[in-house]
Amino acid sequence: MITAIIVDDEKSARNVLNKLLLVNHPEVNVLDQCSDLLSAVASIKKQKPDVVFLDIEMPVHSGFEIVEYFDTIDFEIIFITAYDKYAIKAFEIAALDYILKPIEVERLAASITKLSKNVALNTISERLKLLSETINSNEVNKLYVFHKGERHILEVSKIIAIEAKHAYCNIYVSGKNEVFMISKNLKHVTQLLDDNTQFYRTHRSWLINVNRMKSYVKSKGVIMLEESIEARLSKYKCEDFEQYIKSR
Repeated sequence: MITAIIVDDEKSARNVLNKLLLVNHPEVNVLDQCSDLLSAVASIKKQKPDVVFLDIEMPVHSGFEIVEYFDTIDFEIIFITAYDKYAIKAFEIAALDYILKPIEVERLAASITKLSKNVALNTISERLKLLSETINSNEVNKLYVFHKGERHILEVSKIIAIEAKHAYCNIYVSGKNEVFMISKNLKHVTQLLDDNTQFYRTHRSWLINVNRMKSYVKSKGVIMLEESIEARLSKYKCEDFEQYIKSR
């Protein structure tokens, strides 16, 4: 059995989620339903659930603030949110699970499936902080990545380039002695950074930070970047790339 607590200031929302769990996921035992963060904190400390379904936008205290009430978070958190598309990007960046309102049965099932996997909880506090920062600033300043069994938070401004490697990506970062390989394709990373004007897709295999560019040779389709990294420049992108550089 998976034990759970539902936290949402709207009674109807709590009831809907509880019913969906009862009908579709009998393996989930809802221990309590709370209407605000402080009562939820007390219930979590008493009941010690495996997972908390946590609404973000609540009166007085936001769901983000849960991290302030625990020295160690030893339970999973699945956020329930009505936030817009941009905020969803923030969840992707912080690698935190979420379900959009109105809740869809398939999306709930996907989240329940994830609970059976061994997701490390020791980084959840820093990921919550990253999520909050990204939403509040409306800017993607950091990326949370999983590399060689360890989790890293990378400063976006220090990323030199991102290179596609089939279903994976290599991230080159200034001042780092290693290349970060992540299990995301370049399209996914490009979408996370699509509002950041310092990044430009020069080739189907390359996304570069133009602030880290040293020079380029149009005839050879090569861009020289910091730390001796050479990126590709597609011949179909040359004219647009030059206009992009001139406009900066």
